[in-house]
Amino acid sequence: MKPMIAAAIAAFMSAPLAGHAALAQDASPDAEQTDLEGAELTEGEVKLQKILGDRVAHASEPCLPTYGLRNMKIIHGTALVFDYGGTIYVNVPAGAERLRKRDRLVTTRSFARLCSSDIVRTEDRYGGHYTGNVILSRFVPYKRVPANDAG
Repeated sequence: MKPMIAAAIAAFMSAPLAGHAALAQDASPDAEQTDLEGAELTEGEVKLQKILGDRVAHASEPCLPTYGLRNMKIIHGTALVFDYGGTIYVNVPAGAERLRKRDRLVTTRSFARLCSSDIVRTEDRYGGHYTGNVILSRFVPYKRVPANDAG
């Protein structure tokens, strides 16, 4: 991942209560690339925008419980996305550029939660071989704006 794009997505993901819905509004759903401070988005960043849709970022959280998790996706070279139904949490870990969509996360913790600063091993989903490590950052929740607040 280019350093400029990495910095842009880190700012995009870490700004609490920012109006990131504007990014989704500026890009048509079929757009392949969008400008973020003059930088072209990677394929992973475009996919992340599509997943988030019109959701709005809220204050980041240090930990997530593993119970209630409906789905977890790895966005190739970009981020981890955790789906809790009404809320989608995004984590842009240190080492995100090494994430592959065919990876799976392997944790060795006995706790029922993932936290920022946790080191998580990745391995190939199909072959089971080690592919690397990532260090989790804070989890940014994205929630839909209630219909009566949409204005």
